Amino acid sequence: MERRASIRAGPGHARHCEVLELVAQETTNKEIASVLHISEATVKYHVSQILERLHLQSRYQLAQYAQERGLAPPLDDE
Repeated sequence: MERRASIRAGPGHARHCEVLELVAQETTNKEIASVLHISEATVKYHVSQILERLHLQSRYQLAQYAQERGLAPPLDDE
């Protein structure tokens, strides 16, 4: 059984949770930056930190992670 780290642990977890929820809603980095009033570079930093902490490889995997934990609605697999 594979274990993943918790996004809710460690410094910056509140911002990471906000970014995670927005990524899971298929929001672009530019849109996330606008919503959270931060730069796109900062969004990219947070996304990379979240991916690393959770041992994930892509935004899609990140969205699945969030959905499995009830943080976002299911993705449309069209």
